[in-house]
Order: sequence, then structure tokens, then C-alpha cells
Amino acid sequence: MPDTENRINIQSTDHQKLLSNTRKLRELAGLLSSQGISLFEYFPDEDLMLIYDGDLQIRRKLTNYLARLGEHTGVSTEDRPALIDLMHGKSSAPVHVRMLDANGRLSYCILTLSPYPEAGSVNQSLIGTITDITLEHEREEILNEKAQRDSLTMLYNHSYGKQKINDYLRHKDPYTSCGLLVVDIDYFKTVNDVYGHLFGDVVLTELASLLARLCNRTDVIMRAGGDEFVILLENISHPALVSKSIEIIRKIRELRFRENDSQITCSIGVCFLPENTPGYTYNQLFANADWALYRAKEHGRNRYEFCDSLNRYEESSTHEELIGHSDIDVRYLQSDLLTTVLEIFEKMSSFDEALRQVMEIIGTRFDLDRITVVHTDTGNRTADRNYQWRAEGAPEALSTESGFEKKIFLPFSTAMTGTAPPCFSGMTWICIRRRPPHC
Repeated sequence: MPDTENRINIQSTDHQKLLSNTRKLRELAGLLSSQGISLFEYFPDEDLMLIYDGDLQIRRKLTNYLARLGEHTGVSTEDRPALIDLMHGKSSAPVHVRMLDANGRLSYCILTLSPYPEAGSVNQSLIGTITDITLEHEREEILNEKAQRDSLTMLYNHSYGKQKINDYLRHKDPYTSCGLLVVDIDYFKTVNDVYGHLFGDVVLTELASLLARLCNRTDVIMRAGGDEFVILLENISHPALVSKSIEIIRKIRELRFRENDSQITCSIGVCFLPENTPGYTYNQLFANADWALYRAKEHGRNRYEFCDSLNRYEESSTHEELIGHSDIDVRYLQSDLLTTVLEIFEKMSSFDEALRQVMEIIGTRFDLDRITVVHTDTGNRTADRNYQWRAEGAPEALSTESGFEKKIFLPFSTAMTGTAPPCFSGMTWICIRRRPPHC
């Protein structure tokens, strides 16, 4: 009897310990659950996953877990290989996974696992935890977003905007072009002085909202500081960049404010980066656009100006050495010729200067020696030049008025009109001379 009583007492004690341990495990599981941590058990031989609740009751039983990973848990495709490696014992580090539930809610979790069973173990299970870090991830995203944004306008701040533009320039498709705009409010100090800084803040926020509406989601818009904004327009042609600059000028002029009847205008400096022009940075494009901005201010404000040459601010002098024409905007030697001509005549107030620049660009692009615009007076049989561009070292032509025989120009007239007119009082001709081949 004594032995029997002893055995009963021992069994009773063990049972009490077991109950006590079970209660402690449940308390631990409940505590973990309140912190967003779930316990799970994985059976590698059966590919079975059991997920427990806070009372250590099976909440989900997932058969063929790894074989049906996406169907069971909505684990993102990119995260599945790391999770499979963890479950197969190929990795022991915690795994970060993204999961999409049946309602389309995205959650972020960390999975950890106990050491993998030794070889030969039968039906050995692994204990692990699933920690939901969605709230922490969302808070981190909010903090990161705040660190990237200007607190007043909610556009990108200067530091992050500059980083994004440099990233784009480093990885952009070489066959695409882009444009950088520096937008500055005209007489903004007067706005602050007359209407107060609170209204000045209203102007800045309204302008920021307008710029966001006028640009694409892929474009980078930032407040560089004060009343100055920078916009990177990605994958945009030169004609489209001109149109966008005009649109921004016009839309800003049309802005109205509830607080008072004031109007604002802006000046814009533009730098165009054509295709196949690698190696440029934000600092270079900004310096070129900023130079153009000051030209717009000097020419009366409420307007845009293009930088006349990418060579104006370069960190590495590549284009001037390659092309040998430091006074010509590099993009004019690469972009569509018709677009180039239209822009030059639009930008320049002097027809003579515009024509001379067009002749220089054509001569450079087509490797010519000389282009001469000749006016003929067939009645008096005289010819003189109106304009002339010459490459370095090329001889001058028609420096003084010269005489000619009428029959010289008849073949040209016949080729153009199909007939040989009996008489014509005067015509203008463009004569070119190709550069002789190099020896």
C-alpha cells in the first residue's frame, strides 16, 4: 500500500505540474497574441502548418502548406523563396514576408523558426512565431514620407528631390530626353510685405497644388526653398517642353485667391537634356536652368527662357571637346532640325541674329564650309549677299556687289518652277559650299 500511495502522490504531483505548465504556456501564448505574435507548428514530413490562437487552440490548419503557399496565406511571390528556404532548414534567419488576405489587406510579418530537426527524426515538428509588424511598417512609411516632404506644400523637399532626380539621370533610358524647370514667383517679397506671410503661405500651397495637377505622376516636383520650385519632366520632347513651360506660365497667371484679388506671375528657367546625352547630374541641369531663370527675370519676368548651352555649367568638359563649338547649344546639334529652327526664331527677338544662328547650326551639322544667302537683281544684273556663315578658314564670298549674266540663274529657276520665265526682277538664293574631304 505504501508504494501504491507513493505512486499516486507522484502521479498527482506530475499532473499538477503538467496543468501548471499548460496554464503558463497559455498565459504566454495569450501575452504573445496581445503583442501581435502568433505561435505555429510546422511538420516537414507532412508539409502541415498549424497556427494557434492565444488559448493554444488550433486557429488554422493548412495542409500542403508550402505546395499551396500562395493559396493558403497570400504570401507575395517575391517573398516565397525565402520562406521556403526557412521551412526547409536552408536558412535560420528571420524572414520578412508580405501577405494579402481575402479582403485585399496587405500585412507585413516576420517569421522565425526553431532549429531544424536532425536527420532521421520522424514526424518531428518545428515551433515558430509569426509577428505582425504592419503598424510599425506603416508608421515607418509615414516618418519616411515626412522626411522626404516639404512641411508646407507637401512637395518633395530639396534634399530628397535632388536625390530622386540624380537617380533618374543615372538610370534613364539613353534614347529618351527630359527637361528641368526652375520656377520662381515674381515679386514674392512684395506679396509677403503687402499681404503678410500667412497669405504668402497660401500662395505657395496653391502654386504647389497647381504644379502637381499640371505634371505627370512620374515627374519630380520639389520646393527648392522659399518661392522657388524645381520640376523634372521625364521622357519629354523639346516641343512638348516648350508647350509645358507656356502652359505653366499661363495657369499661374490665371490663379485666383479667396483671401484677396491679388494675382501672381512667375518666371521659369528651362534646361533641356536631349537623348544620348549621358553623364549629367542635378547640379549641372539646375545651374543651367537657374542661369536661364535670371535671363527671364532680366527680360521682364512673367516668361520662360531656355538655357542656351549645356556647356555653360559642366562638371566635365566633354561636349565642347567633342564638338568643338562652345557657342552652340549641344542639343541643337542633335535634336530635330525643324524643331530647332522654330525654337530659335521664337526665342530671339532679332530676325538677323536668329537666321545667323540657324545657318551656323546647319553648317556645323552638315559639315559645310560656307552658307550664303544671295539676293539677285536680274534687271540690273547684280548680286549681293544678305547673310553669310563661314566655317573657320573658309574663304569669303560676295564681299561686294557683283555683276552676273542672266543665263547663270535660268537653270535654277527652271528647276524650281518648271519653266524659264522671260523676265524676273529679283530672287533670293541660298548657296552652300561643302567642306572638302580631309586628306
